[in-house]
Amino acid sequence: DYNLLFFKGVLEYKNRNTGQADRDIAEAMNGLIPAYENPKYRPSKASSPVLEDGLMQWADVMMEQNYADSAKKTINWALKFFPDSDKVKAKAETLKK
Repeated sequence: DYNLLFFKGVLEYKNRNTGQADRDIAEAMNGLIPAYENPKYRPSKASSPVLEDGLMQWADVMMEQNYADSAKKTINWALKFFPDSDKVKAKAETLKK
């Protein structure tokens, strides 16, 4: 499940295993982007909230590392994946400042 793999990547990063984190996040995004672009795709009700949280945490990590552009890119993907999420919209607003 790419939703869970992305979150695993965030956790790997927080545990200072950056190599594995980069691999997990890249693999997850390579699966997530085409999946969410497919209008017939229905994300898992169990794991899509995990992805939503993971994307927001990853944006925070990027901001902590002074990678504002990467944080904004992450939140832009979150907006595409979760267009109705108030949490994601609020995070996007904070990154505009």
